[in-house]
Amino acid sequence: EQGNTVYARRVYPLDPRELTEEQIAVAFAMTSRRPEPFDEIAKQVSQEKAAEFHERWVVGYGHASVAEHAVLHMAVENISRLACDTLEDNRLASYTEKSSRYQVLHRGAYYVPLELDGHPLRDVYITTCGTLFDVYHNLAGRMIVALEGVEPRQPNEKDTAYNMRLRRIATDNCRFVLPAATLTNVGVTMNARVLEHACSKLLSSPLAEERELGELLMGQARTITPTLVKYAERNDYLVGTREAHVKLCAELPDRRGEEPSGA
Repeated sequence: EQGNTVYARRVYPLDPRELTEEQIAVAFAMTSRRPEPFDEIAKQVSQEKAAEFHERWVVGYGHASVAEHAVLHMAVENISRLACDTLEDNRLASYTEKSSRYQVLHRGAYYVPLELDGHPLRDVYITTCGTLFDVYHNLAGRMIVALEGVEPRQPNEKDTAYNMRLRRIATDNCRFVLPAATLTNVGVTMNARVLEHACSKLLSSPLAEERELGELLMGQARTITPTLVKYAERNDYLVGTREAHVKLCAELPDRRGEEPSGA
């Protein structure tokens, strides 16, 4: 029990239905210099004051940690699994992705890179992806038939539940033949600081799809936190580091077929 009731313990939410994410971020940030409770501070923070605060302290003075209090939820649909992996390479965030384990993926659900426009390999790429999806569906269908002979029905298991269980086993094992271009959806929860970094990484990508994704994410984020992701842009350091890695890897000797040293 607390000894001083003047300073009673309180735990309560700042409601995002009543305050914008930028206002919440300011209310939390101001506690370092203001003695009032958070809810009293929040009442004094208009959207205009929040933008002014972030322009001065977050953008101007680089106090980027304040942006971690603004949380954004992004629904991202129909991106390649390759681009999704790049997006999910920001671990200080939460992701829920369309499951290729529980869903049968439709033919044609793959991304065709813009880089292949006018390229002689474009038709080969499309044919290959189409073939992989055909193999996937063929394998899954045949596996379900095979499973019916070895996977017994559980007591009181209805036809629908039994068929769904077999399909899940089949799709779980057959999904690995699908290309990295396969389309997926992902729900993303990030704070504004992480999202700005994620956008910078995407905008620094050599792949057109990932750069476009960065632009789309940044545009939508600015409708929620217009100040906190204002300057997400291509990062020359990330671009240079990637190019250096590629160069170094190309210079490594080809040791395929050699016996391991000490064998």
